[in-house]
Amino acid sequence: MKILIADDLQETLLLLKATLVRWGHDVVTADNGADAFRIVRDQEISMVLSDWRMPELDGIELCRKIRTELNERYIYFILLTSSDDRNELVRGLDEGADDFITKPIDFNELRARIRAGERIVELETSLASKNAMLEESNRQMERELTMAADLQKSLLPPPLLRLNGYDFSGMFIPSTYVAGDLFDFFRIDDDYAAFYLFDVSGHGASAAMLSFSVKKTLSLNQIEGRDLFLRKDPATGVYSLNTPSSILENLNRLFSADNESLQYFTIVLGILNLREDTITISSAGHPPVLYIRNDGSIEPLPLNGFPAGMFGDSTYQNKMIDMKSGDSLLLYSDGLTDLVFTDNSGLPVGFEEVASRLDISTAEKFTGALSSRISMLSSEQKLADDISAVILKKT
Repeated sequence: MKILIADDLQETLLLLKATLVRWGHDVVTADNGADAFRIVRDQEISMVLSDWRMPELDGIELCRKIRTELNERYIYFILLTSSDDRNELVRGLDEGADDFITKPIDFNELRARIRAGERIVELETSLASKNAMLEESNRQMERELTMAADLQKSLLPPPLLRLNGYDFSGMFIPSTYVAGDLFDFFRIDDDYAAFYLFDVSGHGASAAMLSFSVKKTLSLNQIEGRDLFLRKDPATGVYSLNTPSSILENLNRLFSADNESLQYFTIVLGILNLREDTITISSAGHPPVLYIRNDGSIEPLPLNGFPAGMFGDSTYQNKMIDMKSGDSLLLYSDGLTDLVFTDNSGLPVGFEEVASRLDISTAEKFTGALSSRISMLSSEQKLADDISAVILKKT
């Protein structure tokens, strides 16, 4: 161990240095506090033996300066003193000294105290090394979570999609890096399009992993997705479109079959008939869809059903809506209902009331206004859950 001895008496310096070198230590010396500090600053010193009274900086001042200015590593500090005044000893401890040796020095006692200091320095070094490893692991985890968040955002549709007179716009605010909420809007064929929003139980990495799996299963580019949305007549070989409730029942069976994690998700899914301007929706335990008519009135559309992945034999309902020009459907996750919204007088109001006051002239303006309202709230309230919302508007 590298030890600095600071004392203005040359005899003491020489005696202590010779003794510590004989004990196997690497020793450097200084005859005043200022030089001692520079040595500690510039070299890897593990322990300081400092006389209490020295020129330029005394032992107490040296100890204080080391503790305040060189606190990136721990340096064990032993004060050498001729005084047995308890008040002085207490003051030295208050300023950061670890131990004392009284003069004249008992070298057996000195050796024991240096060994005790070595053990503490080794523990501090080990702790610092483990903390550095932990910090690097945290940085690596943060990098990986950032990559996962970027991947998840890449799975979302653009902020605004237009299809045959319908505008689809969504917003997504994770409570941590990654979330359990996802949504999409896509064409099935010339006559039909589909949309959905789901919310995996919990939040964070475990919820995100399940959300990736659900998203993949609902993709028409995957065999599982085609099997969910389409059924083949064995006699004719002709494909027809499943109803939303059938899609959810098939999805539920898939995710209930081997659910050791006991995770589940709520979902609302709709099929849009582009020729007839009708939407058929079904829900698995999701908050009610809000049907916003072109006159501004809002009708909640509650649909019964357990969350998907909870019970393998769950069944679901369908509900059909005739869409008129200016009508909208609003889907959202329960993270929105967890927020405490207030009116201009500061009284709490429900999310339905909030939605009725937002600009719904276009789908994009609505999600923009909702995002702004949530941003204002999130500066005052910690987001306990992920938040997502989508609006499908007939123009």
